[in-house]
Amino acid sequence: MSTSSTISRTFSEATLYLADGARVNYARSGASAGVHVVFVHGWPDSWRSFQPVMAALSDRIAATSISLPGFGGSDPIPSPSRPSGLARAVVALCDALDIREAVFVGHSLGTLVCQRLAEWRPDLVRGLVLIGAMAEIPEDVADELRTPVAGFTDPLDEAFVREFQASTLAAPVPDEFFETLITESLRMPAAAWRATVAGMRADRSRAPSGVTAPTLLIWGDQDGLALRDQQDRLLTALPSARLQVYRRAGHSPNWEQPQRVAADIAGFIDQLRG
Repeated sequence: MSTSSTISRTFSEATLYLADGARVNYARSGASAGVHVVFVHGWPDSWRSFQPVMAALSDRIAATSISLPGFGGSDPIPSPSRPSGLARAVVALCDALDIREAVFVGHSLGTLVCQRLAEWRPDLVRGLVLIGAMAEIPEDVADELRTPVAGFTDPLDEAFVREFQASTLAAPVPDEFFETLITESLRMPAAAWRATVAGMRADRSRAPSGVTAPTLLIWGDQDGLALRDQQDRLLTALPSARLQVYRRAGHSPNWEQPQRVAADIAGFIDQLRG
């Protein structure tokens, strides 16, 4: 494995080359040592989905955000792209960067990836922060996405992407950031959209099992995708979980209230230290 990188503002963007030559894009900010936080975005986002949260974190926290395979310019994995398969790329990144223990922060699809990772590599997971989390992909969500995605061709339909991303919000976000989300989503090729939806459908009855890591659930009470029943299921399935409800927030509190999310992550880390 090797990396090549460029510097953009306070973020160091880089590409990890896996043993088979596949590329995984990521970015880092903050300290080079100390507590590590690894961010895992949702569908159809990229590492930039967490850029506002990373910017609000203390420089003492070593923050890394990945673009999962097929997303944000990272090379895809074969279909169906299950959360477990995506989790392997996160582990490969941690191994390459010598991250031996971290707090993993996932959003939406990324919460399933983090759960699989915690099942597979509990030694790597100091704690989990799951935003807009799901215990499993709801059947109606997977089926609803299947039909439009099946007909996707390159270049993608920008109107669909805009409508989908806007539908996850209960409060406005800065225009510049929203345009970044759209640009990053459009980088995902049509085949990767189909592969990840196929992975969601294949995994839709796969509930978490054996996760013991301390877990903070962050949920917006206006979330129309990951409903309250999903949070209750996770509270039952994850013995060390607690729920933080964000009033008047949608499926993406990390976009709508990044400073509060950063503060809650920092507070969670402090509790782990105590």
